[in-house]
Amino acid sequence: MRIRNLSKRLAGDPLSDAARLARVVRSVKPDVVHSMTEQGCSLTLGSRRLLKGDFPPWIHSSWGSDIFYFGRQPEYEDQIRAALEACDYLMADCQRELELAPKFGFRGTILGVFSAAGGFHIDEMKALCPWRPASERRIIMVKGRQDHLGGRAIYVLQALQMCKDKLSDYEIALYIPSEMIIHAAAYVSHLTGLRFRILPEHTPHDEMVPLMGRARVAIGNGMTDGTPHTMLEAMVMGAFPIQSNTADTRGWIEDGKNGITVPPEDADAIAAAIAKALSDDAMVDEAAEINAQITKERIDISIVKPKVVRIYKEIAEGTPISV
Repeated sequence: MRIRNLSKRLAGDPLSDAARLARVVRSVKPDVVHSMTEQGCSLTLGSRRLLKGDFPPWIHSSWGSDIFYFGRQPEYEDQIRAALEACDYLMADCQRELELAPKFGFRGTILGVFSAAGGFHIDEMKALCPWRPASERRIIMVKGRQDHLGGRAIYVLQALQMCKDKLSDYEIALYIPSEMIIHAAAYVSHLTGLRFRILPEHTPHDEMVPLMGRARVAIGNGMTDGTPHTMLEAMVMGAFPIQSNTADTRGWIEDGKNGITVPPEDADAIAAAIAKALSDDAMVDEAAEINAQITKERIDISIVKPKVVRIYKEIAEGTPISV
């Protein structure tokens, strides 16, 4: 709270964001600074440079596309390399980012893989709706992004149109849809009679989670991602995940068993995955059981929180890190 209040007081001064952060660090003297995302690491790097080494231990959380995607963009690459060379500790939401980090100059301590969302309150999430087997559910959840950063929902709409004869009993819920996808869904609905529900970007989370718990299938499709947060939510809530293979699903999805991965711009492959998930009751029900166990063991708040608190404590005290 003290840091937040100080930041608000400094928000109107003429200094850069990095200079304001440097003033907060100098005033508060935190035990650890923890940055997140490509933008966060750039801001922290600027602050560290201004303080000329008088800076606490720096942890950076790399989200799934920070290095893999932005690290390959000329306008971001130098800044990402500079930040990774400077930070002391690194965690990421997928193994791929940790494997790439040394190639971008990181020489510090790797802390491991942690979901970008932190721990999940799994019991609370499941309490938001009555539990039904996936095979009895009649909603298809689709992440509706279509943008230059990688969203490829248009190929999902094409695939759904191909599967129209199998979807007459289903409602298709498009969440955080791009404007283009809203118009495209209306057109597909006009052509096929498929029923779409549009969930705008700021739909409350406690409305989204029960829908995921009523979904048979959850589809996330994009050109780049780490371990997708929405895929993990689908796994928690028993929806069968269909995820583009550009995400790092290692350790989460065994293809064809507890999920299916697809090329993001191959509507035929996406349609085949949807058809399989709609026709194979045993597969989706068994996947829900597998995914419930995986998520409870790996991302429940009761597992994640003590690990993160211990890491902060060990770094602040300068004791060896037990990763």
